[in-house]
Amino acid sequence: MSWRQEHIGLVAIGGAGWMGGANYIRHLAAAIDSVSPETKVSILCGKPLAGDWCDVRPRIEVAVKPTLISREPVRRRLQRAEFDFLYPLTYDNEYNLGLRFPIGEKLVGTRWAGWVPDFQHRHLPELFSDEEIQRRNVQIAALAAEAPRVVFSSR
Repeated sequence: MSWRQEHIGLVAIGGAGWMGGANYIRHLAAAIDSVSPETKVSILCGKPLAGDWCDVRPRIEVAVKPTLISREPVRRRLQRAEFDFLYPLTYDNEYNLGLRFPIGEKLVGTRWAGWVPDFQHRHLPELFSDEEIQRRNVQIAALAAEAPRVVFSSR
């Protein structure tokens, strides 16, 4: 049996528009490196966020992936990267990776987990339009229905 280095794909979220998401991913990458430096960590980043993630490159490979507008399906791109685990897929992957629920068939053979960072739209509804509240509720329900695991990082 040959040993193969584990490969974790972290989906770039946040950036200049949402530093909380960007810091969450950066801290995850640093935590993985501190407990398992032999594990390969790649940041998957669609073109909309690529510029925001350039400063990560000296420490972590940034795999800039085009959105679904490209001719190659996401599933093939993910399988070719040979990720052992992909995280976090959120209720809004379309703006960055071009993924829209249902996503299971696009991730066949890839272990993954979802992430719900918060429920601000429920606790602070005055900050969101009715349409945005409805969209988040629908997308979070779709994520919860499909994800093998869901991480909640806020109370």
